[in-house]
Amino acid sequence: MAELNLLIFGIPIRIRSQTFDALEPIEQVFAPFVQMELPSPPQFDYQAELVAGNEKRYSLDRGVDPICHAVDLGAYLYYFDKDFTIQAQLLLPRLYFLHSAALEFDDKIFLMTAASGSGKSTLTWALLHHGCRFLSDELSPINVDSNEVLLYPRALGLKQQAPTPYGLPDNQLSTSRGFYLPIDASTIYDGSTRNRLRAIFHVQYDPNHLTPSIQSMSKAMASTLLYTNTLNPLSHNNAGLQAAVSICKDVESFKLLSADLTQTCELLKSTINQL
Repeated sequence: MAELNLLIFGIPIRIRSQTFDALEPIEQVFAPFVQMELPSPPQFDYQAELVAGNEKRYSLDRGVDPICHAVDLGAYLYYFDKDFTIQAQLLLPRLYFLHSAALEFDDKIFLMTAASGSGKSTLTWALLHHGCRFLSDELSPINVDSNEVLLYPRALGLKQQAPTPYGLPDNQLSTSRGFYLPIDASTIYDGSTRNRLRAIFHVQYDPNHLTPSIQSMSKAMASTLLYTNTLNPLSHNNAGLQAAVSICKDVESFKLLSADLTQTCELLKSTINQL
């Protein structure tokens, strides 16, 4: 029996399988969280298997709860990520989970939110080539009491190839849902300063727009947009609206119209420098 141990947000997780082939993709995507041994009994116990057949298919269960069965690699990784996220949110109600990327530049933590397909992950990947450091890609957990952002540096997910000069690394993991890009350890934020949130950028992309632009947002508009990017807001008091307002109250919020990636990165960094 093969076994993979993960420790995420302090939550011990064990995944078992008849062979390591079913565990290897999860290990690759969640490499920063891999543990030789868990510090305590697992909070979540998963069983994963590689289903026999001409094509690679996977199954995943958590105890007696089936998560997915006979799905391809992309769906398998998606369902594991989704199930753990929901369970973690139930276990850690003090955290406010946002669909956003989190990065650090100039000792300042900032978030980027965007509608699906707006290029947020591609912009995140480009920013790592411009001196920013990585906290998370798709999910940013925030402690509402302190406005501190927790690290969640699983592999960055792209739906399509990144443009030149931001090509994909050789160790990418290609799936039906896109590409997972493991993040070099030197690029992951080390938490040397407090992880207090300083700014939020709400990203929009228009292929007809030639140059990027940034515009300050009111607290009311920023809270509304942030709320639309909340994961399971009904799990929080007052349906999560009060928490969204609290987060935006103490940070600067901007509308970022992205265009050329290099120009967008430089404009965003310049804005961060002025905070």
